[in-house]
Amino acid sequence: MWLRPWGAALALGVVVSLAWRVAATPWPDPFAFLASGTPIGTAERGRLQAGAAIVTLLPATSRELGVAAAVRIDAPPERLIAWMTHIEALRRSRYVPVIARLSNPPRLDDLAALALDRDELDDLRRCRPGDCAIKLSAAEMVRLQQHVRGAPGRDDDVQQEFRRIVLDRVEAYLQGGDAALPPYNDKRLPVSPASAFALLVERLGLARPPGLAEYLQAFPRTVRPDVIDSFLYWSKETFGAKPIVNVTHVVLLQSDDPGAPPALAVSKQVFATHYRDAAVSLTAVTARGPDRYLLYVHRSHIDVLQGFFGGLARRVIEGRIRDEAAAVLDAVRRRLEEGDPP
Repeated sequence: MWLRPWGAALALGVVVSLAWRVAATPWPDPFAFLASGTPIGTAERGRLQAGAAIVTLLPATSRELGVAAAVRIDAPPERLIAWMTHIEALRRSRYVPVIARLSNPPRLDDLAALALDRDELDDLRRCRPGDCAIKLSAAEMVRLQQHVRGAPGRDDDVQQEFRRIVLDRVEAYLQGGDAALPPYNDKRLPVSPASAFALLVERLGLARPPGLAEYLQAFPRTVRPDVIDSFLYWSKETFGAKPIVNVTHVVLLQSDDPGAPPALAVSKQVFATHYRDAAVSLTAVTARGPDRYLLYVHRSHIDVLQGFFGGLARRVIEGRIRDEAAAVLDAVRRRLEEGDPP
């Protein structure tokens, strides 16, 4: 969500069950809607109640990153929904310099500010299925190279074709969900976004509201009455060595179920040009009692965590998460507590 290099974009992307069982309180456990995860003990619970932010790295497979962060918050649950609805105001920063919510239905004009960098345009000239610096399908590589191989002055044509490719992916997703998205062919083995996402959402551990994980996988074939908004946005994020163009689907829910958070936002990756094959995160304001928390949970499928340097990359990313996640989450808390979005 809002973290700095890799750790940032990957960090406040997070997953946990934060299962605190405090029998003395009359309020339900605010984290019980997550079915599984790493318990946090009494000492950590005390730090949360004192106002400190807690960051937990979650158990993960070799190509997966999981992180959870929580902080006490003094803001109504509806404030989270209001800020997420105004996603541009919430996320725009020096690390997310360009962001725009897509129209319904999406239009090519929505992507007018989207552009590949010069280095990425040069990379496209060498791009081949199984060996490409940008996450694309084989067919998308062919489409772009038909323009890249022309005169240098045709860069505008390449940029416009890239915007059409992004729009085609968005329209395919809105019509057929994850299964309609073409595979990434940038590495030796193609990666299906649908398969990668299915593994992540299962490990996210969403127990309540019931059926939410199934809804996310079945989109757009199912509907839910508790979804108060559903939209897509694109962003360009300057995390890591390469800028990342992302398309993200956001689902906002409010619930009266005492076992579910009263305000919940789920963010799901539809497309990314670098690093992430799939990603899913949740942001929630939990509980209606005095112990109310802002919780962020994220899981990502990361291509840099494999191979000879995968272990080193993981240590670097996780180190940045530990260093930065608490401060970033605390900044988000302050924004929600200060009032409604502009």
